[in-house]
Amino acid sequence: MPRKSGQLQIRVSPAQKRRLKQLARDADMDVSSWVLSRVLPDDRERFHEFVSAVNAATDQTTRRLLLAEFADWLRALPSGAFARAVAESPGAGVDANLSNHLAGMIELAASRRGQPAPQWTRAVPPSTEPAFGSSLASLRLYLLTKAPVALRRRNLFMDASIDDRV
Repeated sequence: MPRKSGQLQIRVSPAQKRRLKQLARDADMDVSSWVLSRVLPDDRERFHEFVSAVNAATDQTTRRLLLAEFADWLRALPSGAFARAVAESPGAGVDANLSNHLAGMIELAASRRGQPAPQWTRAVPPSTEPAFGSSLASLRLYLLTKAPVALRRRNLFMDASIDDRV
């Protein structure tokens, strides 16, 4: 961890200060470390938080929104931070479809950076059933031909322009 050489002061109410101290104590951390972990979270931790949130989503709309947010987050990471953030497998408890989707998204992001994908993505088998980015049957041929190779290899058919949105 880098040496801390600066100080930042914030004004809080006595109740807020008690709450911050309690939250830090509950996490077995000092207040500064706890606040920093919330305001400037570690990229690896953020990756696993995304995975947990998507895995816990009970409806497809929420899951798709979280995956879009994850894609935006991946895209914004500098190359070194990207490699560190996704170096570890999401772990047990993630369903096969989500593992495949995450691996595809990470492989696509790595490809676009000219970097190798993390080793764990190779161990995630592609889906046996195709998954399309739209339920409209009329779009399937388009999606079959326009999906990026990194996603097609995993039987995922999403429009690349969605990933390129601004």
